[in-house]
Amino acid sequence: RVPTSLPAKAFSGEVSGSHDTVADIWQGSALADVALGNVVLHADGFARDAQDYATPIGRQTNSFFRGHGGSLGGSYFLGGGESHIGAAVTRYDAKYGIPADQPYIDVHQTKVITRNGFALGDGVLKMLDVDGSYADYQHSEVEPDGTINSTFKNKEGNVRAELLLNRIGFVRNSALGVEYQHRRFSALGEGASYLLPASQESIAAYVFTELGLARKLHLEASARVERVRVNGTPASDIPARVRKTPVSGALGMLYQPVAAVKLGLTFSSTARAPALTELFARGAHDGPATFETGDPSLRSERANALEASLRIRAGRFSFDGSIYSSWFHHYIYGDLSGQLCDE
Repeated sequence: RVPTSLPAKAFSGEVSGSHDTVADIWQGSALADVALGNVVLHADGFARDAQDYATPIGRQTNSFFRGHGGSLGGSYFLGGGESHIGAAVTRYDAKYGIPADQPYIDVHQTKVITRNGFALGDGVLKMLDVDGSYADYQHSEVEPDGTINSTFKNKEGNVRAELLLNRIGFVRNSALGVEYQHRRFSALGEGASYLLPASQESIAAYVFTELGLARKLHLEASARVERVRVNGTPASDIPARVRKTPVSGALGMLYQPVAAVKLGLTFSSTARAPALTELFARGAHDGPATFETGDPSLRSERANALEASLRIRAGRFSFDGSIYSSWFHHYIYGDLSGQLCDE
């Protein structure tokens, strides 16, 4: 949606459409790319209209879908196409039913995206990428008569800068990056009791590199450290601020004893801070029909994984196999209490 390279043709496009009788589905899409010198423009759109699905025992009530969306973007290219500055706007609107219930969902989202890349030459520094996005999302649970039960709103922004390095001896394909995210959630109507207004902010730094230690031995390594701050109000009605510092990393090895055989070994350890709902949920959740209570004292979840792989390519014979193990610490999940309630 944001062009990141100069196209080979001045104009290209695509149009498609289809019809399905199972739910009287009509859908179509179109896209086009236009190059005007150093400027490249992109546009796309789609529409889909589906009635309730037909089943062997009749129509599945409230399984309809009606939606449409589109995007418009463009980029300006510098330095013969190696650098670019670009942005795009996307819009999505849809209404769809919930087969197990009577209400339907009314969704709207507007998103602004920017993609920028700056070539830095043949020295140590190769490329600087600066990307960002902002999304304004909301969906409402609506009764057949038009009454709105709940409205959920989410506004989220993201900025990322990544510096790519040229090869330095046996060190290659290296990248250094920083990322900032901010999210604000709120609910109106009946859904307001599920999660009071809450926000989440995080800033992270990461690194990735490849090491060619020998002709037959190749290593990959990555690491990420993140600082997360979450604000919300748990069931105690006392506003709380939760701070976490997840640290993640991975190390992989690829060994090729002979031309036809590759042996791989990878270890990763990934940390995840608790989500807004896992910390501050405090009411009925209509989707799974549960009453959920978050826990602000939750610790960051950690997933560890170890994988060994074997790949063989010898003439007409090929083989791919792997064995792996995963284990978790402080795993976060919905623990059913066995208690029942009217709401």
